[in-house]
Amino acid sequence: MAPEPLPPQVPGGAGPRPEDGPQDVSQEPGSVSIDASVPPAAKKMIEEARSQLGYHEAANGHTKYGQWYADRHHDPSFADANWCDMGLSWCAAQIGAGSVVGEYAYTPWHAQWFADHKHWGTRPHVGDLVFYDWDGGHSISGIDHVGLVESVRTDGRIVTIEFNTSDAVRRRVRTPAGIVVGYGSPDYRSLEDDMAEVVSLGAGAQQQVPASKDISIQFHKEYSDSHGHHSPDGFSITTGATMWAVCDAIVQVTGLRANDAVDIAWSRMKPPAKAGDPWTVLDDAWRTPFRAAPDGSLRAQLGGQVGFDKDTRLRLRVYNHNAYPVTVASVLAKVAFLRY
Repeated sequence: MAPEPLPPQVPGGAGPRPEDGPQDVSQEPGSVSIDASVPPAAKKMIEEARSQLGYHEAANGHTKYGQWYADRHHDPSFADANWCDMGLSWCAAQIGAGSVVGEYAYTPWHAQWFADHKHWGTRPHVGDLVFYDWDGGHSISGIDHVGLVESVRTDGRIVTIEFNTSDAVRRRVRTPAGIVVGYGSPDYRSLEDDMAEVVSLGAGAQQQVPASKDISIQFHKEYSDSHGHHSPDGFSITTGATMWAVCDAIVQVTGLRANDAVDIAWSRMKPPAKAGDPWTVLDDAWRTPFRAAPDGSLRAQLGGQVGFDKDTRLRLRVYNHNAYPVTVASVLAKVAFLRY
């Protein structure tokens, strides 16, 4: 096989064009949201690319991505070459996704690789690689730049993270018409057996449980590789696909009398059909009673496993059987998502 050509020259440094419209996006890494239905490996790819925002090439064109590629392919000429594709290949390597994203410097070869593997199309999806021809051509051979699709807007424009755009890593807004040849769609889901997505949640505030009542814990903070598994109201853990959730929670309750108990459960619930209707408890997985210490305090740790999907919600609930109110002082929870 012939050696890989050096990357194409990029006219104008692949900066924004007038046709792209306003560049109304922040360069802050987490300023663009990602839907929960996006595969975890795609989220990891985007998060890795986000972590590089602001990186700038040296005066001679040298980049760490080019050096990495040159070292791996034993060709020093790549170290100072145009680096849009090498940057994305570097990101894929960092998260162990090189087998589905590919590893290339020469954009036409990379696009052809997607086409050969039947992962080439004309509609964008979050996590896709978008291939451009600044001359407006429609053939793979004319491709001279590549980016990573971070978001698809309702007006048809795409938000991308691009390497070697104005000599840096930048977030761009692009109008696809006339410049996009196609999209390479990595088979991210093939990696999911080995890639659990972990979401950690914190309550952040005390919550009262009335006498002889139960509550769903309202979480105020979410810590994860990518956000989107935490409903806006803070009560539910959500997913966009059928998942196996491995759960763990530490709950501190105060205001109990010695040896009195509360129950804590991971509850699988169904949302109401319309606003105002009650939620339906499908099951209380791993519901367990915990008893207070002599001073009335209680620190409970509850684990469990439960399957749920896009039509159900997972909630952490506290049941107070006592004739007096108690206080949930703090909660930390962690959920690892695995595909069936």
